[in-house]
Amino acid sequence: DMPVIESVMQYIKSTFDGMVSLMYVINEKRNDTLQGLEANLYAGNPYITETLGNRTYKIQPHSFFQTNSEQADILYSVTKEFANLTGNEIVYDLYTGTGSIAIYVSDKAKSVVGIEYVEEAIEDAKENARFAGVEDLIQFQCCDFRESVMPDAPGVIILNPEYGERLGEQSELEQTYDEI
Repeated sequence: DMPVIESVMQYIKSTFDGMVSLMYVINEKRNDTLQGLEANLYAGNPYITETLGNRTYKIQPHSFFQTNSEQADILYSVTKEFANLTGNEIVYDLYTGTGSIAIYVSDKAKSVVGIEYVEEAIEDAKENARFAGVEDLIQFQCCDFRESVMPDAPGVIILNPEYGERLGEQSELEQTYDEI
């Protein structure tokens, strides 16, 4: 009902100062996913920005990004530390989203391949890499990683555990890793 949406959007816009983006989605699927739904811009920018460490990232509505930026910065730092990168590794960042982890570790890797199936997220990832000045170190692919073109064998694979659930059981993950 557009009059109701208009009323709610106007209330939000007039109530909260400093809002940089106000969007809405009409979801008739009866679930909480945005996939396949149009995000409608009501006011402001069609994206938001977020800063982790010394990098700023552009995020569109369908793109995945960690919701707690302070904690994400710690998580990414620990991820980089655990990867024990020496500068000689090819890193694969599976389900890269906006490329935030790929960009975060790119300064310690030989190269990074970020793979994501959400086209809007890959657009953001490429723009974020350009903005960070690391676009020559990172190749982004828009596909399911099992269908990706893998130019070289990875030395390190980064997989967000939340998205690892999409792969199923541990044995399936191990099988997929062996195929890579």
